[in-house]
Amino acid sequence: AKKGKAKNRRFLVASEIRETEITYVGGLKQLVWYVCNRVMYVDASSSTRLGLPPHLHVFLVAARQILKLNFRLLSTLSSRLLHWYHQQPLGDVFSQFGPLFTLYRDYASNYAKVVRTLQSNPRYRKVLADSERHFIVG
Repeated sequence: AKKGKAKNRRFLVASEIRETEITYVGGLKQLVWYVCNRVMYVDASSSTRLGLPPHLHVFLVAARQILKLNFRLLSTLSSRLLHWYHQQPLGDVFSQFGPLFTLYRDYASNYAKVVRTLQSNPRYRKVLADSERHFIVG
């Protein structure tokens, strides 16, 4: 009975990680679609286009890459749970993806400056305001 309980706990932990990743990927999708893509579109379609500031460009590209990375992680976790067995390893998944998470460094290191840039530019501020109504909080 003890082995069955431990097996079930491992599965429940893995399921919780997957559910958290589903929520996170959903939020990233919203960020990329409603903010990143629209900021890039506004910049590309502007008649006074000066190009995105480098820190903003790095951030937007990193956000798109992070979405792809986390979608792959979610897919791997889902597959692992679908074919779960009582000694199913999970740490190897994070070891496999670990080096790729360096993408977060560019994303996080530019975050505060990106927010200031978006809030100080009227074109980008409008994108943010328009985007807010699309975000699902939960």
